[in-house]
Amino acid sequence: MKIIDELIDDLAKEKCSLTQALTRAKILAHKLKNKELKEWIDGELSGYIDKVPDYRILPCQVIGSIGSRFGRVDATPIPLISLKKEDAEAMRSMEIIQSVASLEAFIKTDSNEMTSPIPPELYGLMSRNYVGGNTVIFAQRVFNRSQIIQIVTVVKSRLLEFLLELNSEIGDIENVEELTDAKVKDIVHNTINFYGDNTNFQQGNSNVQTITVSNIEIGAFDGLKKELSEISMPIEDINELEVIIDNDDPSHDKKEFGVKVKAWISKMLLKAMDGSWSVGLAAAGKVLADGISKYYGWQ
Repeated sequence: MKIIDELIDDLAKEKCSLTQALTRAKILAHKLKNKELKEWIDGELSGYIDKVPDYRILPCQVIGSIGSRFGRVDATPIPLISLKKEDAEAMRSMEIIQSVASLEAFIKTDSNEMTSPIPPELYGLMSRNYVGGNTVIFAQRVFNRSQIIQIVTVVKSRLLEFLLELNSEIGDIENVEELTDAKVKDIVHNTINFYGDNTNFQQGNSNVQTITVSNIEIGAFDGLKKELSEISMPIEDINELEVIIDNDDPSHDKKEFGVKVKAWISKMLLKAMDGSWSVGLAAAGKVLADGISKYYGWQ
């Protein structure tokens, strides 16, 4: 079919932008009378309002500024130790709702990052477990340029795959309306696969440390001590934690650390900030929160 042949050729040879290709494909979707296909194309052209496809959910870094009595540190990863695990995980990802045209326009710029500010009203919650005057004074989600490029690449690939499969199915037929609704539905689901994607997106920052804690049993400090030792925490700091961790007053209902443990965590985060503990700030916050939470039996 001519319209499909031309669209395949233009997409494959990059004779048109993805936005232009989707606009032309919208005419085809109207003729095919497939609701899901039309909604997908509308979402990519106009931006999404409700649920987005899986390939538009990106992992991100939370970057911002932390203020303390020693001054402020800018453009630093923000530890999310004060948030519930599920809330922290939600903060580290975001749905990209912008239209393909907006994403293509961003790719043409010289920027290596796309950012999304976090509302200031959340700063207090993010600072809740900090002591000693440490507070989050600015925070935003940060996405790497390559992640945005990959979204556009996925959309282009799926549209092209759909067109190729449709072209193969109709052969020399010039009227796509002759295809059955069931056949069109099969082609759409087999090629575009709206919400069943398993695409992995990398954050594109090799300098971000990933540290996990696993071998910690409830109330067993030896396991926590071993995990902290393996990330180069000075023994005197580990010993200090051992003294206070069972003599503090954590809120088990709220899963909130006691005053002494909060103060110790804040001291360790300051060491991560000034470089005296050789662990990145974001990794430090996560490993301390996860490790102590497992010790208390909260995870």
